[in-house]
Amino acid sequence: MRQSIGGSWIFMLVIIFTMIFAGYIALTINYSKSYRVKNEVLSIIEKSQGFTQEGINLINNYLTQSGYKNAGACKIVSGSKVFGVEKLESNVIPEQAVPGKKYSYCFSKYTGYHSYYKTRAYYRVTLFFKFDLPIFHELSTFDVEGQTSEIDATYDYQFN
Repeated sequence: MRQSIGGSWIFMLVIIFTMIFAGYIALTINYSKSYRVKNEVLSIIEKSQGFTQEGINLINNYLTQSGYKNAGACKIVSGSKVFGVEKLESNVIPEQAVPGKKYSYCFSKYTGYHSYYKTRAYYRVTLFFKFDLPIFHELSTFDVEGQTSEIDATYDYQFN
């Protein structure tokens, strides 16, 4: 009797360790995928010279092809306009973000920070990813934020 109780205790420890290890592996894979997707979105913005309609269509197509289906609330920072894209469809026009509303991704444009080069701008993009385990389902949602390098002249003047 004593050895069966001890054996079940060790068996439970092995199961718990396996669950912790599987969770760690799942988190690592999700985290690396989220940063890869974020870097590609930033690259598309830089190649498009800003958030043009063509760039938004490319981003939406890329996110759809990569299996991105997450949404979250945009962080509204005082002093800047934050825009959100609600659906990952072609020819979607971004809207100014509303607190509490869920968007597929959010972005904001920063201009006028350089005294000599007033047309330079950079963008901050926020994507949303969830940490999901098969047994426990969605455990947590986290934001992945990134910033483009400076773009000399952008073609999206409507997002100022």
